[in-house]
Amino acid sequence: MPNRPITVAVALAMSIGMWAYIFRVANPNIRLQAARSGDRTGDLGDLYPRWYGTRQLVLHNENPYGQRVTEDLQLAYYGNIKPDGIRDEQRFAYPVYISLFLLPTVNLAFSQVRIIACAVMAGALVISIPLWLGCIGWKLAS
Repeated sequence: MPNRPITVAVALAMSIGMWAYIFRVANPNIRLQAARSGDRTGDLGDLYPRWYGTRQLVLHNENPYGQRVTEDLQLAYYGNIKPDGIRDEQRFAYPVYISLFLLPTVNLAFSQVRIIACAVMAGALVISIPLWLGCIGWKLAS
C-alpha cells in the first residue's frame, strides 16, 4: 500500500480529534446540562440501568422491567419519579441476557463497576485492532 503512512497518520489524527472532542466538548456539555436540570445523567451514564436492573434481579429477585425498578432508576437519575415528557425515562430496557455479562458485578459498588467496564472496553479495543487490520489485509510487522 503506497499511502500507508498517510492513512495511519490520518487515522491517528482522527482518533486524537475524537478523544479531544469527547473530553473537551461532549463530556463538559453533558455535565453542564445535568447541572442545569439537576439530574445525574452525566454521572451515571448508560451502564447504570443495566447494572441496577441486574443487581435487583439477582440480589432481590425483582423484575428488572417492573415499576419499582423503573421508579428507582428515575429517582437515581432525576431525583423524582414523575414523567414530564421532556426527559428520557430511565429504565431497564434491555434483553434480560445482558444480565449474564453483568452478573459478576452485582456485589460491587457502581463506581467500581464503571472502572471495570472502562478496563474491559479498553481491552476489547486493543484486542480488536489486530483483528480489524487482518480484515482489511494489513500485516503487522513482527
